[in-house]
Order: sequence, then C-alpha cells, then structure tokens
Amino acid sequence: MKTRVASLLVAAIVAAAVAGCGGGVYIGFGGYDDVPSVSLAASATHAAPGQTLRLAAAASDDDYVVEVVFYRVESDGSLSFIGADGSASYGWDAVMPNAARGSTVFFAARATDSAGQRSDTATVAVIAD
Repeated sequence: MKTRVASLLVAAIVAAAVAGCGGGVYIGFGGYDDVPSVSLAASATHAAPGQTLRLAAAASDDDYVVEVVFYRVESDGSLSFIGADGSASYGWDAVMPNAARGSTVFFAARATDSAGQRSDTATVAVIAD
C-alpha cells in the first residue's frame, strides 16, 4: 500500500511540474527551416542612364537573413552583381545603365538565410528615359 501511495505521489509531482512549465512534451525533429521571404522595390519606375535609383528589399526569415544581393538582369537573362547588403533594412543604390530610351531594365535580389537557403525576388522594371 505504501508503494502505491508513493507511486501516486511521484506521479502527482511530475504532473504538477509539467503543468507548471506549460505542459506537454515537445519532441523536435529538426530540418524544418523555412527559406527566406524577399521582395524588391525600386525608388523610380523611370530613370535616365547614369541616374541613381534606390533598390529596397524587404527580407525576413524564421531564423535570420544573412545578406541580400542585388542584380541587374541582362538581356540574355544572366544576372550582373551590383551590390550586397548584410543588414536590415536591405538596400542598394544602383546606377541606371546606358539603355535606349523607352527600353526596360530589370533588377532582382536574392536573400540568403542563416542556413544558407536562398530566395529570389520577382524582377522590378525600370524604363530608361
């Protein structure tokens, strides 16, 4: 009988301890790190060649964003690196390249999180004046 009372007492103490710390038991399996979220905006929709425009990226992650890299998208689809920012608020002052009046220049950004995962923005269009 004393053993049963002792067992019930231990069970009650354990239950109280678990309830006091929020209850439940958490078993983590890891590996569920989300990719960063990133979007891009340009300070102007039209710019003359040589004009500086601000590229601003809104980037977030379930852990943290390490860096946002900014690119100009070339006519063949390749990316030309134009700069990187490792601290929020992520931005870069880009110079509008020499482009024919009325043509469109595209910019993009890529965010990298603390786990090395990357996400790209949709392109942002700026029309050459």
